[in-house]
Amino acid sequence: MVDPAASMAISVNAVIGVLFIFILLAFALSSLIMTVASSFGVVSAAGERKQAFDKGSRR
Repeated sequence: MVDPAASMAISVNAVIGVLFIFILLAFALSSLIMTVASSFGVVSAAGERKQAFDKGSRR
């Protein structure tokens, strides 16, 4: 006979672990996508404004 509380705790720990891994993957993917997009020059409007500001401050 399996203790319901123990099995519940195990499932909760598994869900938290999966969510934690998913969040880490999401952060890694977003940073990777931003790096690739900026290297290809395909960036959002905010990124374009920031690039224009950086270019203006460099001159």
